[in-house]
Amino acid sequence: MKKKRNKYNKIALFFLLPFLAGGFLFICIPLAVTIKGSFWKRNGEFIGLYEYQKLFQSGSFILSVKNMLLFFLAALPFLFLLSLAVALSMQFLKKRNSRWISALFLFHLLPMLLPSAVITVIFKIFLETYGVWNKVLTESGKESISFLYSKYDFWILIGIYLWKNYGYCMIVLYGGINGVAEETIESAKLDGAGAVRILFQIIFPQIKSFLLFVGSLGVTAVFKIFRESYLLFGKYPHESVYMLQNFMNNRLYAMDYGALSAASFFLILFFSVWIYIIFLRGRKENEE
Repeated sequence: MKKKRNKYNKIALFFLLPFLAGGFLFICIPLAVTIKGSFWKRNGEFIGLYEYQKLFQSGSFILSVKNMLLFFLAALPFLFLLSLAVALSMQFLKKRNSRWISALFLFHLLPMLLPSAVITVIFKIFLETYGVWNKVLTESGKESISFLYSKYDFWILIGIYLWKNYGYCMIVLYGGINGVAEETIESAKLDGAGAVRILFQIIFPQIKSFLLFVGSLGVTAVFKIFRESYLLFGKYPHESVYMLQNFMNNRLYAMDYGALSAASFFLILFFSVWIYIIFLRGRKENEE
């Protein structure tokens, strides 16, 4: 039996080798080079924490981190609420055997399937100075509004973020809600529990892992929104949407590899802490 198990372990290791080799080549080595670049100059001179000191003294870096945190605080709760509301509505339609449910699923997932270039073109058509919305305003006798490259950019970017990501998060939550036993909900209704109480005391406790996964998707999507931001607002956007990705992209163009490496290491630490929190949470749920 032990020989058979060792044989299966060797076969499994053989199939894992391409993944391990790729991870070492494309993740571990670049990561090590990045960390080295934040502590050593290219000529091999050790500079210690100089790049990190310079980083935290940079006004543009502080602005990018502040905007990133504000975006997290503003966008993630909206993403949770929108995804949950749509998932609950789809669950309601499923119980009613609606014939439109398949079409609605496609409608909600469509933004996720659209390329970033298409999304930015759609928003530019409506929001540019001579766009559709300003044309409506001027024809009705009102002044046009500068939507792009202004204080409105922050909320426009949040709108794009929600529109692009709520569909997939909705699917995840919908799957979790479908996993809640119908008998449990019906028993709670017979005991006099209302919809809000059922949601918070029955559904939420049973879909904790799904909620945590949606949170992870939401955090990852915040960093992916840079594509739309760059295409819509350019290299130097309004200060309200100047994110960490903009700072790193500009450091790359300026060939300031030391600051770029330090900022990358800062980003790696952030993701490591987040993944560790998710790991701890998942382990606690398994123990319970």
